Amino acid sequence: MKIKVYDKVKWHADNGIPKEIAIHYLDKLMKWLNNKGLLSEYGKEILKVGVDSDFSLTSTMLNEKGNKLLEEYYDLWLKTIDPFQDIDFSLLEFYLQHIK
Repeated sequence: MKIKVYDKVKWHADNGIPKEIAIHYLDKLMKWLNNKGLLSEYGKEILKVGVDSDFSLTSTMLNEKGNKLLEEYYDLWLKTIDPFQDIDFSLLEFYLQHIK
């Protein structure tokens, strides 16, 4: 099984976003994914350890439904958010309703 990398703290930092902001954003995303039941057991373990500057969000951290959601909609949603503002999950929530 090929592992897909959806996002990394480093990618945001490379685009001029301070690491602390990128860590905060990805931590909130992981918590949202967990609350929606989209993390795998491994993803839950990683969430307990915490998001740090080396964090990468990968397909192994998600269950089947979580991978479908991010595979189809993550890039679209990512374009709509501002990591310097409160993260709005409403569009991702809308997309989640369309995942079987």
